[in-house]
Amino acid sequence: MSGVIWSKDGNYLKINPDGSIKTNEAETKGIFPLDVDKIVTTADMKVGTYTIAAQPTAPCLLSVTVTAVGTADTMGTIAFVGTDISGAAQTETVTPVAGSTVYTTKEFATVTSATGAGWVIDGVEGTKDTITIGVSSAVSGTGYYFSTIQVLAQAVVASQTNVTGAITAQLSDFTALPAGAIIPVKLTKIALTSGEAIGILART
Repeated sequence: MSGVIWSKDGNYLKINPDGSIKTNEAETKGIFPLDVDKIVTTADMKVGTYTIAAQPTAPCLLSVTVTAVGTADTMGTIAFVGTDISGAAQTETVTPVAGSTVYTTKEFATVTSATGAGWVIDGVEGTKDTITIGVSSAVSGTGYYFSTIQVLAQAVVASQTNVTGAITAQLSDFTALPAGAIIPVKLTKIALTSGEAIGILART
């Protein structure tokens, strides 16, 4: 939903069509914890539509994690239908990997459906692999990078991707980042295990 303005601690935030957030201070993106099963809780893989448990807190990449049960099944694909930050319909199809996590390349604001196709149970034990679908990291987007991280609630960083050639603190080395911390960085991607933060964007 573009153009939506809401209040948090007395400050305004306006959601832009490109997925960024305009505050009274800067262009920002909300950064929220990784949650590997927020969208689809643990379920047997199948051909068909999975039950959607919840929606993303903010526009983000979606994660697809598969746990092999015995011999890995033939994965097939997962097709997502939903909307982007502007409310426009979007779709993306990903190919899961047994024993690993893969991600969408598009950020989803809502997820209408997640549908499996081409999955085949293994022919050895005949046990179904399991799948979870969750929310992933915040990405700066083309032409931007995160120049500052403002921690709103004590946060633990799971991973980060630095701007090529930049010298930036490895935030995941810290046990936790305290609420209120304002940290200069040069990142294109960051993921939290817990907490909440705002990433302030700068143009490359």
